[in-house]
Amino acid sequence: MNAAKRFELVAFDMDGVLVDFHSSWVWVHRYFGTCNDHSLDSYMAGDIDDREFIRRDLEQWMEVRPRIHTSDIAAILDDIPLMPGLAATISALKERGIRCVIISGGIDILTDRLVSDHGFDAAFSNSLCTDQDGFLTGEGHVGVKLNDKATPLLELQEKYGLSPGHCASVGNSSIDVSMFEHSGLSIAFNPEGPYVVRNADRVVYRRDLGDILRYLI
Repeated sequence: MNAAKRFELVAFDMDGVLVDFHSSWVWVHRYFGTCNDHSLDSYMAGDIDDREFIRRDLEQWMEVRPRIHTSDIAAILDDIPLMPGLAATISALKERGIRCVIISGGIDILTDRLVSDHGFDAAFSNSLCTDQDGFLTGEGHVGVKLNDKATPLLELQEKYGLSPGHCASVGNSSIDVSMFEHSGLSIAFNPEGPYVVRNADRVVYRRDLGDILRYLI
């Protein structure tokens, strides 16, 4: 069986994979001159959950600018660079009938843009809560837990009637390994460390998403 027939769905992480920057949250932090390193340390230590992690990010932004509209965040994220080869890679997969989805702990404003511009079939990510006028409330909605990317992938497999063997996943960090564990093929794309490499079937060390196609089609 060739790869084009075998793989029916490819799940992509976004930050560092579809966009050429390691975190959409950090991209916004840099704009406001803030930093979430302390919150990240607290999260990784298990002291706070995903919702509190998001709340602390928003709190810092709103200390700099108390009234932030979602259009402001969209404008900031408009400048984040896309990974070279993104458009051609997704187009090549879609032409072969392979579903392409995003599973990301990043911001849904950016995942929604990628869905609209590049034809992804679905996206799971985290969102910013707003009031009726579109201004941030300081709270967020957790669509993807950083330590549990497997759940959205399993939901997609159930929705489309696919076994893990018919799915591939592409990620760059330790939080993507839970996707790898439920995929017939896992690709570490410019991996952040040896743990990611050890848990992947294939490794790509080049900042061109097109390099993954050799393993998928």
